[in-house]
Amino acid sequence: FTCTIFAFYYVTIITPISLLSGLNLNYMLNPPPLPVDWVQGPNYRLISCVLVFTVFALFRGIFMVLEILLRSFIPIATRKSKAS
Repeated sequence: FTCTIFAFYYVTIITPISLLSGLNLNYMLNPPPLPVDWVQGPNYRLISCVLVFTVFALFRGIFMVLEILLRSFIPIATRKSKAS
């Protein structure tokens, strides 16, 4: 529900105001200033999406491996013991 409200706010309020006024309210017109210029040019939004997806997937994989390692070395109290 929150994502729907957020998307509705951006599509109906922020983007039209940004396009009509020429103000860069949500970086729809040009990319934000960054210390490293990885995201430039007319396709900067597509590049940003790919970059964010890649970083997200990488960190998700790292934390998944860490969780598996921790579960194998640290006994979890919620596991049921085998009945004899």
